[in-house]
Amino acid sequence: MLSPHVSLRPLPGIPPATSGLSQPQTPEERIATAAANEDWTCFLNQFLPLLTRAGLGLSDLDKTVDLFGCADRHLLAISQAFDFAADSLPDKVRYVGPLLDQPNWSQSWEAPWPVDSTRPCVLVACSSGAQGQDDLVQQIISALGTLACTRWRPSAPIPQARRQPTWCNPRTQNVTGEATDPVSPQPDHGV
Repeated sequence: MLSPHVSLRPLPGIPPATSGLSQPQTPEERIATAAANEDWTCFLNQFLPLLTRAGLGLSDLDKTVDLFGCADRHLLAISQAFDFAADSLPDKVRYVGPLLDQPNWSQSWEAPWPVDSTRPCVLVACSSGAQGQDDLVQQIISALGTLACTRWRPSAPIPQARRQPTWCNPRTQNVTGEATDPVSPQPDHGV
């Protein structure tokens, strides 16, 4: 089994990725981490009926996390140095480092701005998950409005934002990742 990120399987002493907890240091923090791991396990258990009906030979699972024990190995494609330290790792878990090869589905890319441009280019990217970044994104956008630089922004709305950012300069352009998108990305050359 390959996890291209930190383990989704609860590991002893490591808070689940979605908890916002840091590496536990005190007995109270260890209790909070254990509780968060139990909550994560309960969350994953809602997918158990789907897994058992999928015809994958998983009908004997009591909990969704039992799925991890079915594999010969559970490979974590992250450097162990970037993960919290587990109290212990199950025998089948191995850190194998990040996957850095170019995926076979990717395409080459050419910058849509002039090759000889000397203007700084700024691309701000934050998580697409709901992490309460609305104010941060707005502050970044407002600050960029004061700079003479090439600025890029996503063409789609930010799905979890309480409000969509106000782009400080109407010349800031859309950037899309879809080749079929009719928007032709153009840089904003700022003020």
